[in-house]
Amino acid sequence: MLAARRTLRLAPLVRRLSSAAEAVSSAAEVSEAQRRCFKAREYQAKLSACPDACKHTFSDQNLALFAAKVFEEARGSAAAAGSGDVSLSFEDYSKVLGKIRQSMPTTCTLTRMALENETDVLHFEKADVNNDGSISRDEFHAYLREIVLQSIHAHQIEADAQRMRECVSKCAISRTPLLEARVQQLVPGINEYGMHGNRVLLFGGARPDKDAVLMRSNDYLQLAGHAAIARAKAEALLHEAPGERRARVFTLDAPDRPRAFERRVAALLGAQDAVLTTSGAHAVRGLLETLCDRRTPIYADRLSWTVGSLRHGLGASGNAFPHNNMDHLRALAAEEPGVIVIDGVYGNGAVGNVRAAAEVARETGSVLVVDETHSFGCAAGGLGLVDELGVADGVHFRCIGLSKAFASRGGLVVGPSRALEAFRFVDRQVM
Repeated sequence: MLAARRTLRLAPLVRRLSSAAEAVSSAAEVSEAQRRCFKAREYQAKLSACPDACKHTFSDQNLALFAAKVFEEARGSAAAAGSGDVSLSFEDYSKVLGKIRQSMPTTCTLTRMALENETDVLHFEKADVNNDGSISRDEFHAYLREIVLQSIHAHQIEADAQRMRECVSKCAISRTPLLEARVQQLVPGINEYGMHGNRVLLFGGARPDKDAVLMRSNDYLQLAGHAAIARAKAEALLHEAPGERRARVFTLDAPDRPRAFERRVAALLGAQDAVLTTSGAHAVRGLLETLCDRRTPIYADRLSWTVGSLRHGLGASGNAFPHNNMDHLRALAAEEPGVIVIDGVYGNGAVGNVRAAAEVARETGSVLVVDETHSFGCAAGGLGLVDELGVADGVHFRCIGLSKAFASRGGLVVGPSRALEAFRFVDRQVM
């Protein structure tokens, strides 16, 4: 009797668990369908930049048909061999690879060599994303997209170079001495066809693991293509008013979404105020142009983005100190207070010595700016390294690029409200 009662009590729980499992399975199927749809649209978007003939020949629909035909042949071979396996073995893929090479629409020597000199083993390893020793239909379709785009891109580069060679003789305006002198100054060694030694074409390269963090990409958390984020962006564009089409300086008091976003970020970070900018670069550069006149020294970590910006005429005197060397920074700032700029996390993954920099700023009367572009959204808690260390009271300004973990565009400057009010009325890009 007791066992029967327990069974009756457990029955509703089992039913709920079963329903939950079915819901999770259904959600996973929907998510997988959305992922496939997104990948197909992404490929077609990239293909749209290619010649019309390529758009038709190598449309995603045609690639899918080609993949289906290959796997139909593989299924027939497997059935003849008494096997039910319909994935591609290395031998199957080697046979297909010859057909792929012949179909590439390019006469580019570099591309042809890259496709032919890479061994079949390397191609197989690239296509076998989950490293199970065989290639599924999805993996094969994805790799078809990759090599088609690579080949067409090389073909397009060659076509563009030919078009430039034909246009050079006809376009006298490009020979204007003033323009030519400036181009040579900016890109030394550039020839009349626009080719130069500073641009390197790379083919191949290591393929990252499926779950790897792509630090080479701005979207290194891989959120830009997330279905929920894409849907939210689309909904905002379709159903919300864009606001007045005027310079931001004229709409500062408007209770619109940009201002609401600024207030939410300021509250989130426990700061007085925040200003939305056009990019992360604008956030850093615009703030420094606001804070500094030509006599104000800027002390920037040698590995920071700011050091590169200082080389391009920021106007203030820049002093790069050795990476994370707080003793060197202290000596510079003690001699003359200035604006200290460091990164929370640097492009090479190194963590900035924010706590020590804050102490130097306090001791010397300097202003501290921390570029949190790489750390915001990634450090513990997601609010950046300054928040994680609890040193917000010692950091005057935080600059944030929204193109990294935020998977978006734009930037932010976070700091004292009076200084940011000056930024709004002085910064040229806001104006």
